[in-house]
Amino acid sequence: TDLFEDFKTGLLLIKLVNILSGSNLQPERVKWRYIIEQNISRALEALSKVDPQHGISISAIYEGNPKLTLALVWHLILRYSHLHEGDMMGVSAEVHCKNWCGKNTDGYVGLENIEKDFLGTWVTGLVLPAIINRSNPELIDYRDLYYNKSPEERFEISFDVS
Repeated sequence: TDLFEDFKTGLLLIKLVNILSGSNLQPERVKWRYIIEQNISRALEALSKVDPQHGISISAIYEGNPKLTLALVWHLILRYSHLHEGDMMGVSAEVHCKNWCGKNTDGYVGLENIEKDFLGTWVTGLVLPAIINRSNPELIDYRDLYYNKSPEERFEISFDVS
């Protein structure tokens, strides 16, 4: 699936915010722009209650702005990967996130320990390019990034490509 398209309706964003923040928002499932923007607004408002510094606008998500959508996802990962101790069906949001990243980066050089050293692996700048490469290998040459680029360059290229 396409993360940017999935977030544009606000439904997935509300689900993610509910999991991470413990909110119980109920999204409207209508395809009208006004309702969609309300869904996104409600998710961002719930996020603002626990973290007013996210700085992402409704229009950025609605329009599918790749850089700002990924910035929001990155912000959520940093905010909740080590702070959230909540439980969902017996498995924490942190474990869900680690498992998802592990599944989507399986087989990529340099990411063998992502589930054990989640934050440390993200700092290498290899996780995002691997996820992008997995969904569309033509967008990023993962091997080139791994062997020839610094973590900062990897992040910049990943955000530019996405």
